[in-house]
Amino acid sequence: MIIANAISLNMLPAGLSGGAIVFLRVTPEEAKRLVAASGPVVSAIGHADTARLVGRELGIELPADRRNVVLSGEPMLVAQYLGPRLPEGATELPEGARIEFFVVALSYDGRAEAARNLGVQVS
Repeated sequence: MIIANAISLNMLPAGLSGGAIVFLRVTPEEAKRLVAASGPVVSAIGHADTARLVGRELGIELPADRRNVVLSGEPMLVAQYLGPRLPEGATELPEGARIEFFVVALSYDGRAEAARNLGVQVS
């Protein structure tokens, strides 16, 4: 599973002419479960402090890696940091800051199919 801290239209496969990007908000506990069940984890978080804090939230070591990502059939976990600019060398989230988690995937048949494929319950 790829873990990123943002999504960009540059992540869409070349030549994609249809479909949808599906975002499913998950709790931190669900994010931890998905990461544990996914096998190898690949970091696509380019900022060392952000990677460290996301890894801490997920209970894993997560190195910084400024890699290019192209969405494929595999889901990606996006850890969205919300809060003030991180101070250099941050080891804890600043007061009032939080990380929200989203599973992101390409879907050609809508939200329900993408959710089933990800093992996430949709209400």
